[in-house]
Amino acid sequence: EVMDADNANGGAAAAVEDGGEKQSYVVQPSEVGTPFDAQVALFQRLFSTCASVALCEGGLSGDTVLAIANALQHHACSGRHLRFVDGNNIGNSGAESIAQALTTNKSLLSLYLGGNNIGDSGAQSIAR
Repeated sequence: EVMDADNANGGAAAAVEDGGEKQSYVVQPSEVGTPFDAQVALFQRLFSTCASVALCEGGLSGDTVLAIANALQHHACSGRHLRFVDGNNIGNSGAESIAQALTTNKSLLSLYLGGNNIGDSGAQSIAR
């Protein structure tokens, strides 16, 4: 079943539920244009309640990537799959932030970063 799910910012995004639990959540660009602390809270909540989180194309800001990394690194994460949809352009610095978070987060099973302007140094950070 696909339905709208409330988020920390009072908006809605597409979520797929199975037996009352959110299995996947698609974060819309309008949801991440909030203060840093609110972004961290949004991603903490999503990562603790959803099996899969996808970030729609929309050119994520550096602060948003840092909020995602912070949520991945410092909080329990039941989310097993994270997809940065093509066109978010997180670049090398974003990839390096995510890589740093992955040094402590051992629960993430898949990470999709294709089409996000990541060069050799960002790819090498993720590969470590």
